Amino acid sequence: MSNTRSLNIDPAEIAKFEELASRWWDTNSEFKPYTTSIRCGWALLIA
Repeated sequence: MSNTRSLNIDPAEIAKFEELASRWWDTNSEFKPYTTSIRCGWALLIA
C-alpha cells in the first residue's frame, strides 16, 4: 500500500465558496433566508 494520498479538491469550487463566504452572514444578501433560520434556531437553543 502506498502512503501517498490523493486529494479531491477542485480549485474552481474552492474559489466559488470563498467568494460566497463573504456574503453568508450579510442580512441583506441572497442568503438572508438561510442565515435568519440559523439565527432563530440558535437563539432558541440558548434561551
